[in-house]
Amino acid sequence: MKTLLIGLAFILGLESQAQSYSNDFSGVNQKWIQHVNTGSSSIKDLYTTDALKVFSDGTTLNTTDDIANHLFTTLKGAHSIKTKKRLTAHEKRQIDYEVSQFRVKNNENYKQLIIWEKVDGRDVRAFEFIEKSGEFTAPVKELNQRRKEWMKYCNAHDVSALVNDLYTSNTIYFNHKPAVIGTEKLIKEYSYMENPAYSLKLEPIIIEAVNKELVFEIGQCQGSYNGKYVLIWQKDSDGKWKVLVDSNI
Repeated sequence: MKTLLIGLAFILGLESQAQSYSNDFSGVNQKWIQHVNTGSSSIKDLYTTDALKVFSDGTTLNTTDDIANHLFTTLKGAHSIKTKKRLTAHEKRQIDYEVSQFRVKNNENYKQLIIWEKVDGRDVRAFEFIEKSGEFTAPVKELNQRRKEWMKYCNAHDVSALVNDLYTSNTIYFNHKPAVIGTEKLIKEYSYMENPAYSLKLEPIIIEAVNKELVFEIGQCQGSYNGKYVLIWQKDSDGKWKVLVDSNI
């Protein structure tokens, strides 16, 4: 009986830790909105010192000063922020992925994808992508096909074909810092896929349309890597969906 009680206490302890780590970001998101609207420099405390902000044209900001200044000049009047979907990406490293939405004063809608890290006990943004949004249905069938092609190239160890066919020319790979930018550098980064023993399967968990040209995808890898992944799909001028942002922290 004593052994059973000890075992039960251990299990409950693990559950308690898991529950305490299952963060509710509503408070920190409300603080973010408040700082955006007041122009408070304290907004920089809500980011890692080397946070990355990515735009739909592939440009980036990578200092908290630049990120803060951009937010102050473009998103004043932001309100009604709401987390749509969130999941733990890496429990040990305390990393979460979140898709949320908010409005600005003219009632334009925005959606954002955030990668959260915990620093000194605080939840802070390591990555963000924010874009105007509308009511669009995700092109699941098209993305499923493109994802199959991604896995086909990957598991055939044809890295060059994978990147050239599935990624935008200005693609951003956010795995370590600094980020890898551009297809040429990504081909070098992905050279480990040329190992004949390497294999990978992508299983989407969240597919969230931002607008008619952008879709957020968060999913689970299985195979040689078994962590979570993020893809931001972008439709090119020929109507093909390609990966603008790839992350698998």
